[in-house]
Amino acid sequence: STLRFDISGNTAIDQQWQPFTVGAATGATTTASVSGFVRDNVVGDGTVDSGSVEMNGIFVDQRGNARGVVSVSQNTVDHTDVEGIRIRSLLDAGGPGRLDVTLRDNHVGIPDDNSTVPYGFLFGAVVEARNTTDLCLDIFGNDAGSVGGAGQFRVRQLDLRPNHPDLLPAG
Repeated sequence: STLRFDISGNTAIDQQWQPFTVGAATGATTTASVSGFVRDNVVGDGTVDSGSVEMNGIFVDQRGNARGVVSVSQNTVDHTDVEGIRIRSLLDAGGPGRLDVTLRDNHVGIPDDNSTVPYGFLFGAVVEARNTTDLCLDIFGNDAGSVGGAGQFRVRQLDLRPNHPDLLPAG
């Protein structure tokens, strides 16, 4: 299947979870594609928890082996509980995945990190790809806040397995 999207010019205030989430399902094969834009959106305002009470502001969750081409640009993300922008590729469906990401000219405020169990160490934006994903990243002109001495941005390769804590339901 093919998914094309353009999430543009929206304002999301007082969200419980991620206001904007895009991606492919776990069983997606190399014949599936996800492509589009998340741009010129505003998440949160000047008040605590106004972007997301529990999670990220913008979340790209590319699972399986779909080919993803995603541009996240010119967004303002404030007052999320964890990272303002999180982009990840995980859960191999038997072959290599590919994720091309453009991350440009976004502003990400300091995460609130005020849930029942705060992390104490959070980046402003995170890009992660499993070891079977080809990741191409164009990152430029962003600024971000962080918590507890974490850097503004984190880019890493990881190998999440189905029983990894990041994949388990909250609560």
